[in-house]
Amino acid sequence: MRYSRTTPGPRFLTSTAVVLAEAIKFVISTGIYTYRKSERSVQEDDLLEKTIVEANTKLWRSVFSDLFGKRSDFLLLLIPSILYTITNNLQFIAASHLDAATYQVAYQGKLITTAILAVIIVGQKLILIKWFSIVTLALGIACISLSTDATSTSSGPARAASDLQGNRNIGLLAVGVSCILSSLAGISFEFVLKRHRRTSTSTSTWPEPDYTAMWQRNAQLSLGGFLLATAGALLWHGPQIRHNGFSHGYTSIVWITILLQAFVGVVVSVVIASADNILKGFATSLSVVVSTFVSVFFFDFVVTRNFLYGSVLVLLSTHMYGLPESVVADPDRPDELGAETMCTCEERPGYLLAREVSARSNEEYDKAGEQLETEVNDWNDEKGKLLWGDV
Repeated sequence: MRYSRTTPGPRFLTSTAVVLAEAIKFVISTGIYTYRKSERSVQEDDLLEKTIVEANTKLWRSVFSDLFGKRSDFLLLLIPSILYTITNNLQFIAASHLDAATYQVAYQGKLITTAILAVIIVGQKLILIKWFSIVTLALGIACISLSTDATSTSSGPARAASDLQGNRNIGLLAVGVSCILSSLAGISFEFVLKRHRRTSTSTSTWPEPDYTAMWQRNAQLSLGGFLLATAGALLWHGPQIRHNGFSHGYTSIVWITILLQAFVGVVVSVVIASADNILKGFATSLSVVVSTFVSVFFFDFVVTRNFLYGSVLVLLSTHMYGLPESVVADPDRPDELGAETMCTCEERPGYLLAREVSARSNEEYDKAGEQLETEVNDWNDEKGKLLWGDV
C-alpha cells in the first residue's frame, strides 16, 4: 500500500481503489455463497424432474432473498459497512504519510480498542494476563510513535522537517481513528454473524462455524461498502473522476494493492467466523516482522532503537494475548476455564466436596436400611406371637 502511494507518476484516487476492492470482495463472496447454496439445493431437491433453467432461476431467487430479503439483516449490516468504508479510506491516508513498518505496527493498536469495546459493548470478560498484554501493546506503540526514520533526523531545512512531522502526525491520527472504527465494525459484524448460532445453543462456547452464512454476510457487507464507497468517491472526487477518468494513475502495483486489500477483507471474515485468536495473533506478529524487513530493503527504512524496542513489545503482547486461558488459569480457582486441566481429580475442591457428600449419603443409607430391617423383624415377631401365642 505504501509503495503504491510513493511511486513516481500521477497518483491514483484512494476512493476509487476502495470502490474496486469492495466490488471484488462482493463478487468473490457472492460467487462462493451461490456455489455452496447450489450444493445444498442439489442435496435437498430432486433436480432430475426440473430443467436447468428452472433450477438456476430458483437458485438465484433464493440467493437474492437471502441477501436482500426482509429477514436478511441487510440494513443491520450497513453499520459495519459504513465503518469499514471509512476505515479503508483512512488506511490509504495513513499509508501516504507513514512508512510501511510504522503503519503496520501502529495499526496493531486496534487490539487495544477491540478489547476495550468488547468489554464495554459486548460485556466480554478478560483475565489479568490479557489486560497486561494490552498495556504492553500500548507501550510498544508508544515507542513506535516516538521513533523517527533517517529522513526526519538528517533533514536540512527546519521547514521541511516540520512538514515531515506534520505528515507523520496526520498518519498516526488516521491510524488511531481507523483502529477505533475497525474495532466497532468488527464487533458489530461478529454480532450479526454469530447471534443466530449463539441463540441456538445452550452452551457458552460457539458451535462450529457456518461458512455458508459467513459468505452470505460478507457479500452483504461488501455490497453495502461498495455502494457507500461509490457515493463517497462521487461526492469527494467527482470532478476529478469526470476529468481524468476512474482509473487515472493506476499501475500494476496499484492493482496488486487493490487485490491484496480485497483478499485481506475476505480472510478477516473467515478468521472472525472461525474465532481462532491464536492463529490471528501469530499471523499478526509475522506480518509485522515481514513488513519491517521489506521496508528496510525497499524504502531505506532505518530501524532505530525505539522502533526495535516497540516491535519487541508488540510481538510479545500479541503472543500473550493469544495464549489460551487454560495455560494461564489459576488452579486454585475451579471456576476459571482450564482449572480442571491444571490439577488432578483428587486436588479439586469440588471433587473433595462431592466425595464427602457421597460418603455421608452412603452412611445415612446404611443406617436407614438397618433401621428398616430391625422394624420389619420386630413386626414379624409381634405377628407371630399373636398367631401362635407363647410356645
